[in-house]
Amino acid sequence: MYSGGTSYTLVASANPNAARIHIAYDKKENPYSAPAFCMLLRKHLLGATIKDISIAGDDRVFRISLSARTEMQDVKDFFVVVELMGRYSNVILLDENDIILDALVRIGVSEKGRRVIMPGAKYTPQPKGDKAEFYDKEGIKSRLEKSDKATLYDALLSSVNGLSKQSAKEIAFLSENAGNPVDKAIEEITFFDEIFGKTTYKPCTLKDYSDFFVTPYRSQGDENDFVFFPTLNGAVNACFTLSDKSQREKNYFKDIIVLTKRHRDKLVKKIDIAREKLIECNDMENVRISAELLANNQYKISRGEPSVTVENYYDDMRPLTIKLDVTKTPAQNVQHLFNKYNKLKRAKEISREQIEEYSKELDYVNSILDALSRAELSDAENIKDELVALKIIKKQGGNGRKKVVQKSAPKTYEKDGYTIYVGTNNILNNEVTFKIGRSYDVWLHVKNHHGSHVIIRKNSENDVIPDSVLSSAAETAAYFSEAANSENVAVDYTERRNVRRIKDAGLGMVNYDDYKTIFVTPKNNIGK
Repeated sequence: MYSGGTSYTLVASANPNAARIHIAYDKKENPYSAPAFCMLLRKHLLGATIKDISIAGDDRVFRISLSARTEMQDVKDFFVVVELMGRYSNVILLDENDIILDALVRIGVSEKGRRVIMPGAKYTPQPKGDKAEFYDKEGIKSRLEKSDKATLYDALLSSVNGLSKQSAKEIAFLSENAGNPVDKAIEEITFFDEIFGKTTYKPCTLKDYSDFFVTPYRSQGDENDFVFFPTLNGAVNACFTLSDKSQREKNYFKDIIVLTKRHRDKLVKKIDIAREKLIECNDMENVRISAELLANNQYKISRGEPSVTVENYYDDMRPLTIKLDVTKTPAQNVQHLFNKYNKLKRAKEISREQIEEYSKELDYVNSILDALSRAELSDAENIKDELVALKIIKKQGGNGRKKVVQKSAPKTYEKDGYTIYVGTNNILNNEVTFKIGRSYDVWLHVKNHHGSHVIIRKNSENDVIPDSVLSSAAETAAYFSEAANSENVAVDYTERRNVRRIKDAGLGMVNYDDYKTIFVTPKNNIGK
């Protein structure tokens, strides 16, 4: 929408878990294929003028009045009704006579106890039920006193029209321990009524942006637990924008985490099989000894004998019984044992190689899972490249639309005149260590855990890093690692020249020597 030469995005969501209407500050990219209801809105309302926005009493029902020109250039009125009612939320398009043109969620005649929301039907508001309006204090009090609900919270929700769960929780929190909880609840409702009638209040969200409030709710903590905004719309926008971002990140990485863990489990199984095979090869020397002893005693054996007992000159001439294949000649039995020995010898070599190879890959995959546990959307492309290389996911082809994705870069921050670089995935770890880091720069990594490579950029080769800078970099290295939730974490540091890539291992897999160790509590110092 446009006003005064400025473009605004009006968000109307019927998502049961995030139903709302507000002005969005960030423009979302339109989907490749728009839903049918969206196409209908475009058909009728593209270029329309908003004449009025009203609210139906205390209900969370918004009625947006618009006028638009038809294909014949006639002016026609439309209404968009946005009902914010939890799992019953909906967006409905009406003509000038309140006839439903369509709705985001259609409700047919077969659904008992609910209104019909179908094209061609007359729109009727959602029945309010036996609830008192917010301003009707006597009506609220009467219903609360008669309520058979187990808690004051439940009684409030069932007695007061338009009362949100958050507000009901706050009123119950402030009232339940009073001498007369009902009278106290009415007092708090009066206070809330006054807040909603004011033009100045304290809009806020929780620090994790998981919820928003018109004013700090004591049931949620003290004022230090909130982030404040100059407008309620700003709080709502931040809450849903940032929570949406968080959810998108979770959903985006959920599938590739599952695939990566599945690949990890396959590697573990392969290592177990290789180790079992290696155990089987432990009998290899006994087979060789039996083959040699049998070869030296062929003349004592007749075909068809099930076994032969010989003196074992490898074991102080103690007797050794060797089983034979009765279908084979003595010479064939000897050859069979030598073949078995050579087969076990090759299997032992292969099993050792497999264990080494699979173990290196397992270590690399675990480092990717560690990066995924902290990953942001900006890390996605780098991590996807790693997973494609490991054939954990397939490389996606083009879809006809060119999409430029910005890969992440190492995180950086300044501390007492020094620049500190932090890798957040294996590709960036490799970049930080071997492209950004100079031979004399200080390199840090958490001890015996997967995590970020960190470089402290020296101001000169002979520069001595202050303890404050070293501690800060070590805290950050510990924070971006598997040991992030531990205390007194060991972090190794050395000059970059002492760090070497591990042959045939994945990116970011290194060995290092000539190091020292510092113990710190993990802390994210980036941006501070």
